[in-house]
This record gives sequence, structure tokens and C-alpha cells, in this order.
Amino acid sequence: TELNAAAGGPDTLQVVFNAPYIEDNLALEFSNVPEWITLTPANGTVAPGENIAVEVGIDASEMTYGRYVGSLNIISNDPSKLSSDYKVAVNIPASQELIADSLALVAFYNATGGPNWNNKSNWLTGPLNTWYGVTVDRGRVTRLVLRENNLNGYLPPELGDLTALVYLDLRWNYNMTQSIPEAIGNLVQLEHLDLYSNNYSGSIPDSLWVLTSLTSLNLGANWQLTGSIPGAIGNLTQLTYLSLGGNQLSGAIPSEIGNLTNLQYLYLQENQLSGSIPAEIGTLANLRELSLSNNQLSGEIPAELGNLPVYYLELSSNQLSGSIPPEIGNLTNIEALYLYNNQLSGSIPVEIGNLTRLWELVLQSNQLSGSIPSAIGNMTNLWYLDISNNQLSGEIPSSFENLNLGYCYLNNNRLAGDMPASLSQVVLNPAPEPQRALPERETAVVHNPDK
Repeated sequence: TELNAAAGGPDTLQVVFNAPYIEDNLALEFSNVPEWITLTPANGTVAPGENIAVEVGIDASEMTYGRYVGSLNIISNDPSKLSSDYKVAVNIPASQELIADSLALVAFYNATGGPNWNNKSNWLTGPLNTWYGVTVDRGRVTRLVLRENNLNGYLPPELGDLTALVYLDLRWNYNMTQSIPEAIGNLVQLEHLDLYSNNYSGSIPDSLWVLTSLTSLNLGANWQLTGSIPGAIGNLTQLTYLSLGGNQLSGAIPSEIGNLTNLQYLYLQENQLSGSIPAEIGTLANLRELSLSNNQLSGEIPAELGNLPVYYLELSSNQLSGSIPPEIGNLTNIEALYLYNNQLSGSIPVEIGNLTRLWELVLQSNQLSGSIPSAIGNMTNLWYLDISNNQLSGEIPSSFENLNLGYCYLNNNRLAGDMPASLSQVVLNPAPEPQRALPERETAVVHNPDK
């Protein structure tokens, strides 16, 4: 038997005493009841010749749309039928909002070359919650994950109709064109936006900076995004991850970036950014990785950067000048420090010896002078050292005997004296330029779509 109940119920199930050979009341109990069904009463008795109405309630709050079927098991003391099963079926119609979501996805499919996607399972055919990469929750589309799926085309304005979207990941679709639409600003519930390596051009739409629920924003490696980074970026105070690297962004880094106090990863490398590094970056007390390399940044390295808890800092290939601030020695968590290809002058601060967790130190191609501080010998985890192409003088400190270097580049300086014996087996040839502008974490770990 099947009982068709409406969403939200209730409906009724009539239980009748029709076993005259039972001398006492008919005892009943329901078991194996689906979590979306409530029964009132869930157990009890029926007197001879009478009946009882059991109210069946349906909780549709976690349902999307479609047909839901459950089974009720009734246990009784009727010896002719100790157990009976009843099916309960619920038909949930699609809401107007979900219909609008489906139309937006159809427009998205058509605009991005859907027929040629690597995986288009169930798109335009099956129920919406079976479409590849689509998640439906509580009657709305909340996630769209189509990374590396051969999307080819442009983002249509209808994308902005997915107003319940929380997670959008389209990275590694290399053949997208045109600009990011202003309509993306309608996605006010969006927490994760990843358009990494999609080939978009034009400026970043102003509407994007109103998405204050964002915790992760990645527009990196599109190579053609232009314009400046506006002060309105400071509105996105929930961000823990921000990547705008690998584009053609110009102008100054706005001081409002210091408002992003939850930020853990900041990548602005490989743009055309100019001006000085804002001291406000030094207030980002949760920052773990910072890359500003391959820009046109000038001025001195702010002493405030010494306040950061970073383990990765890259300021290489800019036009930075002045001395390396002694506050660099406060970066006691740091494992990789890259300041090469700048115009830094003065001596290497002795405080650098405090960086005992450092694994890579690259200061090559600057105008550093004076002697190599013996405190470098404290850096017993150091594996890669490049201070070549500077104006360093004096002898190589005997404290180098404490190091376990795998690579050491000291060439093109004014050093004198004998080479420490510990360096005799170390690679001493001219160093290639380090290829660390895009840290591994930026392209892998942080962007797991299951996170």
C-alpha cells in the first residue's frame, strides 16, 4: 500500500481493529521510520471494533525537489500479521527560485561551450542536482565546481542569477574570453571564488568588491586583467586567501589591504604594481605567505613587515632600495626569504641569524656591501644560500662550518681568504634564478574543491 502525503503534511493513516480472535486490545508500534517522517502517535493500542488515526507529518526542509519515498513498518500483536509495511511518497515541486537557477545554468552551459566540456554528465537532461559539478541544497544551487573541464567561451550575465551560490570554482579552463561580468556582484552569499588561469581580460568589476562574505578569492594567472586594485578591497574583511598574481594590474597597492586581518595568503606577484609597499601589510597578524615579486615596487622594505608570522616572503625582482631592515630578524617562523634582483644596499643585518628555521635565503643581484655576518652560522636548517652578485667584502665567516648547505652561491662579490672546508663539496657555480614566483600552495593545497 502507498500513502501519498503532501510536503509539510499532515496526512492520516487509519489503523482498524479487524482481528476478532484477539481477546485484548490490538497493540501497535511503528519502526524504521525515515527521519523526514513524524508519526503521532508512534505507538499505542486499539480497542476491539474501533480504529485510530495516525497523523503522518512530512518535514521537507532538507528536501530539494522530486519524489521521495519512505517505508513505515508497523509491528503488532496480531498473530496473522505481526508486521506490515506502508510506503509513504512525497512529491516536491521545484520552487520558482530553483527554476531560475536552472535557467541560469542553461545560459552558462551555452555560453561556455557545454557540448564540448570534458564532463557534462546529466546537464540539460537529468534532475538539476544530478548535473555534474552542481550542488543543490534546500532548493537552491549552492555550489558550481567545473575546474579543468574545457570550458570555452565567456561568463554570461545570467550567472548573477545564482543568488544562493556559496562556492564557484572554474579554475584551469584556459579558453575563456572577455571580461568578468558585473553581474558577479549579485552573488552576495559567495564565500569561495576561483577563476584561476581562465584567460579573462579587462578590469576586475567594481561589483566584486561588495562580496563581503568571500573568504577565498583567486583571479591569478589570467595574464590579461588590467586596471588598479581599488581601496574597496578593504571591504572583504573575511578573506583568508587572496591571489591576484599573474596579471597586468597597475598602480599602487592600496593601504586598505591592511583591513584584511584574517588574511593568511596574499599573492600579488607578476603584475605591474608600482609605488611603495604599504606598511599596513605589517598589521596582517595571520599572514603565512606573502609574494609581491616581479612588479615595479620601489622605496624601502617597511620595518613593519617584521611583525608578520610568515613562513614564506618573496619581494624579489622589484626596484626596492635602502637597507634590509633589522626587523627582518623577527620573522622567526620563516622558511623561505627571497629579496633578489632589487637595489638593496648596506650590510646584511646581523639579526638575520635569528631565522633558524630558514631553508632558503636568496639575496643575489643587489648592491649589498660589508662583510657576511657570522650570525648566518646560526641558521643550521639553511640548505640554499645565494648572496652572489653583490659588493660583499671580507672573509667568509668560519661559522659557515656549522651549516649543512646543499647549494651556496657567493660569486661576483669582493670576498677574500680561504673557502671553509665545509663548502668544498657544495655546489658553487653561478646560481640560476629561483623559480618561486608561484608557490606550490597557491596552485594546489588551498584550492581543494572539497574543502
